[in-house]
Amino acid sequence: MFSIKKIMNIIFGYIGVAVLIFIFMELTFDESVPTAVSSSEKEEIESSIENKPEPIVLESKQITLKSGMGDPVDVIKNQGKTEGYSYSQAKLIGPDFKFQCGRFNETCTDLTIYFTKEVTSPEEAFELVKDHLPTDLEILGTESKKDGTVIVYNLKSESLYEVLEPLYKMDGIEEATFHLSLRYNSDEKIFAAVAKIGEEKFFND
Repeated sequence: MFSIKKIMNIIFGYIGVAVLIFIFMELTFDESVPTAVSSSEKEEIESSIENKPEPIVLESKQITLKSGMGDPVDVIKNQGKTEGYSYSQAKLIGPDFKFQCGRFNETCTDLTIYFTKEVTSPEEAFELVKDHLPTDLEILGTESKKDGTVIVYNLKSESLYEVLEPLYKMDGIEEATFHLSLRYNSDEKIFAAVAKIGEEKFFND
């Protein structure tokens, strides 16, 4: 016959084994405890980290005479403090027009311009806005589109490409090219202009 002491030892032995099994299961299924990572999983993780795209950073410098396309937004805001200009609600307001920038990383990537005076010719419109385009621009040619209601200046600027190079490459645009598109209203006056990188594209010309 078993003595009470032996019986108690056996009971405590079973209890100890049960406790060890419980602890083992808790550690095995506890998500907070790190688990071993296979070599293939480790390589996949490292590869995803290495292939993570670098953030796009644009060069910050002024490339126009009086602030505009390709310039830091702060340069445009400062132009608003000079005589004849003001800056309000993200728009630069000048003597003859006002414009708003498309932005990327606080750099002006394109312009939407509205004339506040009567403008009758493309040459006049170009002269009014050229100080807000890159100073090294070259005119490659002009085109008449949409039955003469749109006049496009095809332009080129190396300094603009230097500043916006990541955007040119990201969108597959021919380097250094940009355009100024002049829009006529029903009164045959030029009321607006748009400056963007690349060529002007029309689908129903």
